[in-house]
Amino acid sequence: MKKAHRSVLAFVLSALLFATSLSIFTACNSGGGESANDYYTVTYDLNYDGAANRTYTVQNGVKIHNWKATRDGYRLTGWYTDKAATEEFDFTKKADSDVTLYAGWRLRPGMTTVTFDFGYDGAADKVITIEKESLINPKYQPSAKRFGMELVGWYKDEALTNKWNFDADAVMEETVLHAKFEYTMNIPRNEDGSIAYENTPVYLWNSAGRFPSAILDRMVEAFNKEHEGKIIVESGTDLLIQADVFLRVQQTPEQMRCYTTYYPIADMFTFAGYDISSEEFYKGSVNESKFKGVMLQTPVMAFAPYIVYNKTLMTKYNGDAELPKNYNELSVLLKKAAAGELATNSGFRSILTTTDWMYKEATSYTAFAQNGVDYFKYDGEAYINNWSDPAVMTTVQQSMLKTYDLFGVNGDLKGGSIEGSDVVSVVKTGNALMGLVSWAGSSGPVVNDSNLGVLPLAGLFADEGVDEEIASRTPVHTVGIGFYNGATNVLSDALRICASVEFTKYVLEHSYMFAEYGYSPLYKDAINNDEYVNSTNRIVKLAKESCKPENYYTLDGCANIKAIINATAAEGVIVPYLTNAKASRNDYLSVTENLYSQVAGMVS
Repeated sequence: MKKAHRSVLAFVLSALLFATSLSIFTACNSGGGESANDYYTVTYDLNYDGAANRTYTVQNGVKIHNWKATRDGYRLTGWYTDKAATEEFDFTKKADSDVTLYAGWRLRPGMTTVTFDFGYDGAADKVITIEKESLINPKYQPSAKRFGMELVGWYKDEALTNKWNFDADAVMEETVLHAKFEYTMNIPRNEDGSIAYENTPVYLWNSAGRFPSAILDRMVEAFNKEHEGKIIVESGTDLLIQADVFLRVQQTPEQMRCYTTYYPIADMFTFAGYDISSEEFYKGSVNESKFKGVMLQTPVMAFAPYIVYNKTLMTKYNGDAELPKNYNELSVLLKKAAAGELATNSGFRSILTTTDWMYKEATSYTAFAQNGVDYFKYDGEAYINNWSDPAVMTTVQQSMLKTYDLFGVNGDLKGGSIEGSDVVSVVKTGNALMGLVSWAGSSGPVVNDSNLGVLPLAGLFADEGVDEEIASRTPVHTVGIGFYNGATNVLSDALRICASVEFTKYVLEHSYMFAEYGYSPLYKDAINNDEYVNSTNRIVKLAKESCKPENYYTLDGCANIKAIINATAAEGVIVPYLTNAKASRNDYLSVTENLYSQVAGMVS
């Protein structure tokens, strides 16, 4: 008993000491007139679901407190610099920057875990710790809200045949329980179990004509013919009666501004009797279709930027060598071309882009993406920007400098930008070696001129040695279909909901058709379709040549994704820097700090 009292006393004293240290550091931070750089923020991430982070402010040059955090059923193994808890933090190190520390945990003897697996894409498992040979307390049973369905129990097997009895079943070892859902709405069915459609209407709003109307009309006609007497689809660019328009086509960043008005894709497909997973799309392309890990839009197609080059000039300055594969090789080639051409052509640019909206986001963001320093990431709990880490910020600054040297008015590589969208013509006439093009559909001249070649963006803005998967990232914007939760006339009609899913599934499977207009399909089955693989259409071939699907890359979806990439980063900071004749390449440090201060505030 005395030993227990001593343990409690030690715990109380430890807690008081930690609280006092917080007060002292906070007080120091609020007075004395020191600059903000004299203090840094330490964040303790407890590193398990439901745990709140703790932060405190520490003075520059002072050792960071080694907090002895506790967790029921676990022993703290230490604090780490990575979420996987593999790199232990050195507490002899003195504070010189903001830092996030992640707790490492180990189960105590006699304890085990129970994982509640909801069984659908985007649903995070819930894990609890429990004593072996004990019952699961009912308060730990998680709930779930899914459209048109209710959770009816937890099962021991994935086939959902052996139900867990919370009143009698004891947990003997590490256990996984699987959720079973049942419909709350009646779906009329035929004798064979198929859904009994009867001229069921589906309305699709093609916002701003994001899907090429000629292709979409062909899809609608073919679908209606296949489903004659069962489903009738109509599409249009005018939004007339919102209550009837359940399916909406939008560019994904635009849709994310209104993420609360869309249903999870998994809920819709499950309701109609289909499974769908983000694994059915190429990894990087699906990121911006998710909000906090939940897919709210089916990514159908993408705008994939690439570089077009003048073959005559390329042969002149690159000879028979392979085309550049990284920034080091690209910069050597561009410097060589600039030195050779500027002697007789003062208007020559080694590489060119435009200030158009189609180009500026690729121009301003590609170097960050290919060097692994995204504007933000979703870490499973929150959207974070980690540019406060000195090592990360160094890479950010180097990436900004690459962008400026490529496209800035006074950049070292003698590139630049023009207004409008006629980069291809400038490259064609030999006034630029190469130019950044927004997507295959905007560059008909490329497929009609034998002296123009295509160079994918993969790797070109990254130094040699950067992880290949990261360096190959090619930022794209996607267009997809979402299910609008304000379509009140549809939400009470199970047949219309299921019919909408049927058509969405059809669009995904036939999305290779959009490649005729230069768009890149994102659904794996569509990309592997024989009609797409064997197409002789020159625009389709250009779309395939300009970017490999495994290199498609988008930022994690959040409400401010478009504002961050476009208005804040490109229009507000980076493009003005690139086009300012009075700017210097040495301004990249202050420009990057300005960008960080704005972006970080939008994702916190």
